[in-house]
Amino acid sequence: MPMITEWADEERSIIVTTSEGAWTWNEYHHALEEVIQMAETVDHRVDLINVALMNAKSPPGSGMPHYQRAMKSLPANISMMVMANRSILVKAIFNVFGKLRGSSAGNALKMAAARSMQEAFEIIQKDRQKEPFTKISPDPAT
Repeated sequence: MPMITEWADEERSIIVTTSEGAWTWNEYHHALEEVIQMAETVDHRVDLINVALMNAKSPPGSGMPHYQRAMKSLPANISMMVMANRSILVKAIFNVFGKLRGSSAGNALKMAAARSMQEAFEIIQKDRQKEPFTKISPDPAT
């Protein structure tokens, strides 16, 4: 499958989704469901790294409806999403999308872009120093 979703650490605090080759929106939504299910198995902060390998090719047409659905679907314990991609254009677009989303979104999902997996882990580590790894309290309304 062109999209692989897995835990990056034994603590189950970072999920990595890797896309390679041509993939479909059905595969994207399947990977999204996997991310949601994985994050819901833990009661602490989870960060997400999306890795688009150089040969990754998104389906034709606008991805905005799919990405907007994803943002609305992520559980509250996902704190940060980092896009790791060597493309300067992809990094710039993701940073702009994150800033636009941050100014209009109701939840606190932080977004960042990195040029490598190593840089993505460094961004998460830096953010965790500001906002420590803590357990998420259950929602009193449920």
